[in-house]
Amino acid sequence: AGASAALQNNPAQAEKRFRQALEIDPQALDTTLNLGMVLASTDPLDAAASLYKNLLATRPKATQLLLELAKLADRQQNKEQAIDFLNQAIAINPKNPGLWITLVNYYLRAGEYRQAEATAQQALQSLPDNPTIELLLAKAYAGLGEQNKAIASLTGLVQTFPDNGIYYLQLAQFQIAAEQPQAALENFRKAHGLLPKEYAAVGQRAALEFVQGNTAVALALAEDYTAMVPDDPRGYGLQANLMTKNGDPAGAAQAMAMAFNSAPTAAWTLRYVHALIRNKEFDQAFAIAEAWLKEHPQAHGFRYALGNLYLHQGQLDLAIRHYMRLADQGEASSQALNNLAWALYQTDKPEALTYAEQAVAAAPNSPNAVDTLAWILIDSGRDSRRGTELLSDLKNVPDSIYPTVQYHLAVGLQQLGNRTQATDILTEIVTGDYQFADKNAAATLLNELKNQP
Repeated sequence: AGASAALQNNPAQAEKRFRQALEIDPQALDTTLNLGMVLASTDPLDAAASLYKNLLATRPKATQLLLELAKLADRQQNKEQAIDFLNQAIAINPKNPGLWITLVNYYLRAGEYRQAEATAQQALQSLPDNPTIELLLAKAYAGLGEQNKAIASLTGLVQTFPDNGIYYLQLAQFQIAAEQPQAALENFRKAHGLLPKEYAAVGQRAALEFVQGNTAVALALAEDYTAMVPDDPRGYGLQANLMTKNGDPAGAAQAMAMAFNSAPTAAWTLRYVHALIRNKEFDQAFAIAEAWLKEHPQAHGFRYALGNLYLHQGQLDLAIRHYMRLADQGEASSQALNNLAWALYQTDKPEALTYAEQAVAAAPNSPNAVDTLAWILIDSGRDSRRGTELLSDLKNVPDSIYPTVQYHLAVGLQQLGNRTQATDILTEIVTGDYQFADKNAAATLLNELKNQP
């Protein structure tokens, strides 16, 4: 008991006590495992692995040691060794479901669904009708895209265990993947009936009820959940999502206020701020965001998200302030640097080019970053040739920015005297089914080029 308390409060003291215990009984398995846990939490993992291997040499059939070695190998990203340790343990005790379950889960996490299927099938030969392994086999089928097999496996489980809500929930999820919404809804209802306080059950049922046109039912489910589990922000988040989809931004903002009050984390604060913005409560939204950030000044992800909100609202000076803080602290991502460069250029700040160069240096294959740098070079007239070359060489441009990139390229080509290619590009994006902010400017330039002798 003393060692357990020390482990929780003082790892160094726990290590000392476990080592003292091993001096008395060097073969003590539990003590070795506990010491290994301490070492793995404070030292390089090799120290714990060495400890386990030393005892394994004298206790080669200790499957718990092999299991812990497999976990350490997994943490060291040594896949082959982790699998080898697990297979050794299974060979010693093939009737231990925990070993099989760990191995199958390992393959599932790694996305090796065919191997997970084969291992689960092998496990069921030693442990027929084990429901957990049956469930893992169904997940392997689903990972392979064999939804009908997954559904058949889960159907068997719900027939055998009709009071297990988790199986109904998983069956419904497979049916959604197989595009069987009505069957899925029936099983979500069964899962929810058995698991009324399980958010996954109520949340997925409510979402599907809404899609099926049962709006009042969906909203009532969310309200009932918040009444049963008032401290869970997900219930209020569910209410907000449903209200937003139902055209009630004010109700959504009120629901998100409840979520924020129950869990004022970065994620829930941002969701509350977004809800307020959708309800056009801009001052309140930004006041809450700024107040939260003042209390959590090192929340760099939140600061970046707030900068983006200011950028989207056209409050460029405020966006610049937050992006610049990230840059000064060395916490700005390529996208943050890109956004900073763009906002600076829109406000005629000379530092824009410096940050655009930094953004491209951090992510040389980023279409957004390259486009921003190229446009600054072209539009400012600093180096139209380099800007045009950057855009000409750009690969994998997403559809969302393709017409904008093409417009910038056309401007660069026109500045370099390549009217024909510029006209061809502008004709495509102006006459095609593209919607982008510079479409009018592109049309104007196209007309100018066509009317030039």
